[in-house]
Amino acid sequence: MEIKTHPLANISVLGTPIEIVDGVSAVVELMTDDAMAVLEGYGLIHPVTKLPPTKDRKKGPVMWGFFNSTERQVQDAVLLYNRLTQPMYLKAENLAMDFLEHVVIKEGLSEVRYAQIVQYLKEKRVRSADLRFFGELAMNTLKEHDVVVWREK
Repeated sequence: MEIKTHPLANISVLGTPIEIVDGVSAVVELMTDDAMAVLEGYGLIHPVTKLPPTKDRKKGPVMWGFFNSTERQVQDAVLLYNRLTQPMYLKAENLAMDFLEHVVIKEGLSEVRYAQIVQYLKEKRVRSADLRFFGELAMNTLKEHDVVVWREK
């Protein structure tokens, strides 16, 4: 997904509307490097982590945060970035939501076994090499929806 910034983005510190090239538009808080430098100069924010480069970019983006940002908030922001930019995360999340909708909600379950998730992923033809990644992400998604996931040892 390619993003085109608003022409006035360098002027605004608080954010500007952006247009997503595929036709869908949204308003988000978008801050340019200049605005980030100003906020960093005031001591309001600092770079918290640098993300890996993508196929279309040589350098990965820098994630900025407030000084009181917790490690958990940074992890959540990185996960959100990955969910929005990486096709594998999108596929895994879609499968997790399918499992939630077609198994958990349909059968009225409040608890599931991790083995049920893996079996569902196998039925959906997820490669063996990706089962653990997809299973972990599905487990986290289910926990976000208050579903207890049991793991046998």
